[in-house]
Amino acid sequence: MKITLLVTLLFGLVFMTAVSAAEKELTPSSKR
Repeated sequence: MKITLLVTLLFGLVFMTAVSAAEKELTPSSKR
């Protein structure tokens, strides 16, 4: 059952990276 945990963590990391990249592309200088 630990494989499911690893997959979930990996998916979470990829999702967070994609979200951060999308935010930077949509609003590159809105937070500064």
